[in-house]
Amino acid sequence: MTIAIMVLPTLFLYIFIPVLLIFIVVRFLKRKEARAIERLKLERSSLSIHKQQMTMINDLNNHLKSIEKKLKEVD
Repeated sequence: MTIAIMVLPTLFLYIFIPVLLIFIVVRFLKRKEARAIERLKLERSSLSIHKQQMTMINDLNNHLKSIEKKLKEVD
């Protein structure tokens, strides 16, 4: 009985602490993955907006070039 009482705390530590550490690491990795997914969504959204802006700028630039060409023809 006394040996079981002496072994029980060490057995508890050898089982409980690794399980607790594994649980904490898994939770940390899941949170990190969720943050990475959110960051990726934000970057995709930003990239989409940037592409739209570049398209609008190119369209305006082409329009401006055509206006300049017409003005040169008038002179």
